[in-house]
Amino acid sequence: MVLEDEQLFQQFLLPEMRQLAFEKIVRKYTPSLFNHLRKYLHNTEDIEDVLQSVWIKVWTNLEKFRGESLLSTWLYTITTRSAYDYYRRRKMKVEEWAENTNVYDQ
Repeated sequence: MVLEDEQLFQQFLLPEMRQLAFEKIVRKYTPSLFNHLRKYLHNTEDIEDVLQSVWIKVWTNLEKFRGESLLSTWLYTITTRSAYDYYRRRKMKVEEWAENTNVYDQ
């Protein structure tokens, strides 16, 4: 793990430093994760929604991070999976809406 990320992770594990360390991680990685999401989602509002859900997942699960990969790799994996999940949910809603619309059209 990159030294700075290792320090931020160790700070996150301390209850008195948790919030500050998380804020530093968010500030450090938000721009690059936002750009990463542009590969999958083209609407800024969708990107912001997914990124918000990513940070909620990170906040909830960072204590479980084992350090077997770089923190950045872990964050990018969560972000990519969240984008796919968002796309699948959205696609399902569109398909469900289309199915319901067909019922009413008939």
